Amino acid sequence: MSDGSKSLSLGDVVSVATFAIALLTAWLYVAGWSYTYHYFDRFRIPLLMVDLPKEQVFIYGGLVTWKNPGAAVGIGACIIAFIWACTRWSQRLGRFGVSTLVILAVIGLFVLARVGGTGTARSDFQAQRDSDYRAYPRLSLTLKKETGEAVGTTLADIVTAGCGRLLLVSGGRLFVIRPIRGAAGVELDSFIIPLDRVEVFRIQADYTSCP
Repeated sequence: MSDGSKSLSLGDVVSVATFAIALLTAWLYVAGWSYTYHYFDRFRIPLLMVDLPKEQVFIYGGLVTWKNPGAAVGIGACIIAFIWACTRWSQRLGRFGVSTLVILAVIGLFVLARVGGTGTARSDFQAQRDSDYRAYPRLSLTLKKETGEAVGTTLADIVTAGCGRLLLVSGGRLFVIRPIRGAAGVELDSFIIPLDRVEVFRIQADYTSCP
């Protein structure tokens, strides 16, 4: 009898631990996806064009948590209090009541993940805009001879003067922006350049924009 209760208790612990790990994994993914989607959206780049590994999405989810420590601690405390309350009043609530509360709590957590990812992305983008996009180096590139003249005209001083700033290299494409020094409020265009159109490109140790 006692052995049976012990094995049942151990099974409960394993089940709760498995559920908690799965929930944490899903939460990090939702937070990371929300962050990347809204961050690149500020540059007018669809996330589907970015060949982002899934592991990177989880890292961005951790970044959202790291950048909002107060909110993370508060959510953790609420989760602990919720588990304690469910354990204490489980007999009064019954299985249906506990299950309903757990489902609502999980939905609430994923809503917070989305809100946290979106808010952090907007904050980070604004920080980059205010600092002349200090995270993105200058880029000089030479297009292949067979590349049409219209392409070079569209890219303008990104090609002729090396005024582009490298945002990302992904999926066989260069994602480039062209900020203007001293004009942080100007809305940016993003340029997507296929690597097969480029002869060579050089990433410079320069994090300032052209006038």
